[in-house]
Amino acid sequence: MVGFGFGNFAAFSSFRKKDRNLARGLILLLIVLFAWIASPQPREFVSPALAQGVLVFDRVEVVGNQRMTADTVRSIAGIPTGVGVRLWEINDAVQRLHQSDLFENVAVRPEGNRLIIEVDERPTINQIAIEGNEILNDEVLLSLVTSEPRQTFSPARAESDAQNIVDAYMAAGRLSAEVTPRIIRRTENRVDLVFEVFEGGIVEIARVGFVGNRSYSDRRLRRVLATKQANLLSWLFRSDTFIEERLESDRALLEEFYLSRGFIDFEILSVTSELTRERDGFLVTFRLREGAQFFFGEITISSELPEVNVDAFADLVDISHGEIFDEELLEELLDDINLRTNELGYTFVQSAHSIRRNNESQTVDVNVELVRGPRQFIERIEISGNSTTLDHVIRREFRVVEGDPFNRREILRAQDRIRALGYFSNVTVETRPGSAPDQAIVEVTVEERPTGSLTFGVAYATDEGVAGNIALREANFAGRGQKVGVSLSVGKSDNTFAFSFEEPRFLDRDLAVGISVYHERNTSDSFTYNSREIGMRPRVSFPVSTSARLELSYVLNQARLERRTGDDTNNNVSISPLVGESPEGKTLTSAIGARYVLNKTDSFFQPSEGYRFSIGQTLAGLGGDVRYSKTSGNFTAYSSLLKGDVILSSELEAGFFVPIGANSRVSDRFFLGGDSFRGFQTFGIGPRDENNSPLGGKYFAIARLEGTFPLGLPDEVGLTGGIFIDAGSLWGLDVTSAKENSNCVDTQADPCTRVQAQSPDFELRSSTGFALYWNTAIGPLAFNFSRPLKYIKGVDRTERFRLTIGTRF
Repeated sequence: MVGFGFGNFAAFSSFRKKDRNLARGLILLLIVLFAWIASPQPREFVSPALAQGVLVFDRVEVVGNQRMTADTVRSIAGIPTGVGVRLWEINDAVQRLHQSDLFENVAVRPEGNRLIIEVDERPTINQIAIEGNEILNDEVLLSLVTSEPRQTFSPARAESDAQNIVDAYMAAGRLSAEVTPRIIRRTENRVDLVFEVFEGGIVEIARVGFVGNRSYSDRRLRRVLATKQANLLSWLFRSDTFIEERLESDRALLEEFYLSRGFIDFEILSVTSELTRERDGFLVTFRLREGAQFFFGEITISSELPEVNVDAFADLVDISHGEIFDEELLEELLDDINLRTNELGYTFVQSAHSIRRNNESQTVDVNVELVRGPRQFIERIEISGNSTTLDHVIRREFRVVEGDPFNRREILRAQDRIRALGYFSNVTVETRPGSAPDQAIVEVTVEERPTGSLTFGVAYATDEGVAGNIALREANFAGRGQKVGVSLSVGKSDNTFAFSFEEPRFLDRDLAVGISVYHERNTSDSFTYNSREIGMRPRVSFPVSTSARLELSYVLNQARLERRTGDDTNNNVSISPLVGESPEGKTLTSAIGARYVLNKTDSFFQPSEGYRFSIGQTLAGLGGDVRYSKTSGNFTAYSSLLKGDVILSSELEAGFFVPIGANSRVSDRFFLGGDSFRGFQTFGIGPRDENNSPLGGKYFAIARLEGTFPLGLPDEVGLTGGIFIDAGSLWGLDVTSAKENSNCVDTQADPCTRVQAQSPDFELRSSTGFALYWNTAIGPLAFNFSRPLKYIKGVDRTERFRLTIGTRF
C-alpha cells in the first residue's frame, strides 16, 4: 500500500516544473536546427539548358556498323544536330533503333558536344531449314515462313514463322505440335535459321454423339457430317482429325439435312467438344431439338393488285399436298412466279409468301402473295474475280438485266445458281446504291477453281474380265460453261471410244444442247459373231417442272456384224440367228427418241426418301434400213426404316419392242442378266439359238426389292450390306430357228430343238442374295452373292457370285 503525505506532494510538484523547462529547451533547439537546414546553401553554377534536361550536339557518330551505313543509323535514330535535344528524345531514339529489329544491341552516350551511337548489327540469314517433320513436308512448311535468305535475321519474325507452322499442324489435328526456331552462327555475321519441329500425335475425335435426336439414329446423322469419329482404320482417313472450324460446316450440314425433311422447328442447341482424360481425343456432342415433321398443305396464290391475274400463275404450282415440306421447293416456286411476273409485264410486282402451321395435322399452308415492290432499278451488274470464265456465263444466271426492276429475292437466288455451276470456290453477290436513289448496283465477286479432270479407271465383271478406261473431261471449256469429254475403254471383248459436247445454256436459256459420237467393237464370247458400231447422238433437254426434265434426241448408227472365223466348222449353218434377219454386213439405223425424268428424291446420289420415274421412247425409220418402236420405263421408290439406318428401295423396270414391217433384229432387242438381273450371267436370260448365242426378247419386265443397312463398321470404311430379290422375265420372239427351217435332225449332238423347247411367252425367273457395297478410294465395288430361285435349265446361264467395279482414281 502506497501513501502520499503533504511533504511528498511538494516534492512532486517541483519535479514537474523542471520537466517543462527541459521540454521548452528541446523545442527551441529543433526550431533552430530546421531553420539552418532550410536556409540557402552555396552551390556550383549549372547552365540553364542542363538544368532543364536539354543537350546540344555538334555531330552524331555511329560505331560498330558493318553492312549498314552510318547515315541509315542516324536516320532511324532521328537525333538532330545544332539544336537542343531533351533526354526523353534520346530515349525515344534508342527505342526506335531497337524496334527496327536490325540490331542486337544499342548503346547511346553523350561525350561533350557529340553523341555516340554504338550498335551490334543482327546477322543475315544464310539458309533456312526444317528438321523433325514427317507428316508435313518441307515444301509445305517453307511456304509458311516469311523469313528469307539474305535478309536480316529477325527474332520476332522467326517466332511468327514458328507459330505459322504450329497452326498448320493444328489444322492437321496435331494440337500438341511444337516448333522452336534456332540459329547456327556462321562466319561474316551470318546464321542458319533452323525450325526444329516436334509434330506430336494426332488428336482424334474419339466419339461424335447426339442428344435429342428421335427420328434419326446417331449412325445416320454421323453420315451427314464432314467430321468423323476415330476407328481402327483411321490411318486411312483424315476426317476423324479434330478441326474446330469443321464443326461450323457440320452445323450447316445438319441443319440442311433436317430442314429439307420437313423439320421446320429444328434447332442445334449447342455443340460441345472436350478433351478426353488422356488428352488424346475429343468428345464432340451435338444437342438437338428436332421438333415435328411437317408436310405441305394447301398452296394458294393471291394478290390485291387490280392488274394482276392470279390464275396466270396456277400452273406453276407443282408441289403436291402431303409432300414433305422443303424450303428449297418453295424457293423454286417463288423463282418461277417472279419470272412469270416479268414475262407478263407486271412491273415492280414481287412474290412474298406467308405460312400457316397446322400443328394437329402437321401441315404447312402456304400463301404466295403478289405485292408491289419498291420502285428501284438495276443500274448495272459488275463482275470481278473471273480470269477464265466469261462474264456472260455468270451474267446469264441472273433472270434480270440492267434496267429491270430490282428484286432482292432474285439476286439471292442468282447467287445460289452461280454457286451451283461448280466453277467457283467462292461466290458473293452484294448490292450498293447507284447514281440515283432509285438505282442499285449489283456486285458479283467469284474465286475460280479447276474444272477439268483426267481420270483413269478399271472395271471388272466375272464373265467379261477386266477393262481399263481413260477419260478427259472439262466442265467449263474455254470459260464458256460448255462440257467436253473424251473417253477410251479397252477390254477383253469390248473396245469403245466416245466424244461428247454439251452447251448447258443454249441461247442463255435453261436449254441443254449436246452431241455424242462413238465407236464400239464387241467380240464377246456370248455371241457367235462380232459387231462393230459407229454413230452419233445429238440431243436437247429442258425442264418441264422444278423436278422433271425432258430430253429429245436423234440417233444415227451404222452397225456391222462379221462372221467369227474358227468358231463354227459347219459351213452350212448361217451365223444369222433367226430367219428374216441379215446380221452379216452393214445396217443403218436412223431414229428419234424422247426421255422424261421425274426426280422426287431427297438426294440425287444417295436417296433415302422419295421416288424417281423415267420413261423413254425410240422410233426408228426416218430413213435407214430398219424400222421399229422401242419403249422402256423405270420407277424406283425409296423409304427409310429404323431411324434412317435401313434404306428400302423397290424398283420396277419394263420395256417393249415393236418391229415395223419386218422381223426384229437381235442387235435391237432387249437383254437381261449381269448387273441388270443378279444371279444370271450377262445376256444369260432368254432364248438361245443352235449356236448358244442369246437371242434377246421383244419384252422384258423386272422387279427389284432391296434393303441396305450398316454392318456395324465405321462409316469411313464405306462398307454396307444389302439383301435383294430380283424377279422378272425376258420374252417375245416372232420368228423361228434357222436350223429348224433347214429340216435339221433332232439328235443329242445337235441342239436344234432348243429354241422349239422354250415358250415365247412370259416365264418368271427370280433370284435372291446378299450384297456388299464398298465405296473405296478407287471407286464403288459391289459383291453380289446370288442364288437363282427360278430359271429354265439348259437355256438360262446362272451365276452365284459377281464382282462389279466402277473406278475413278
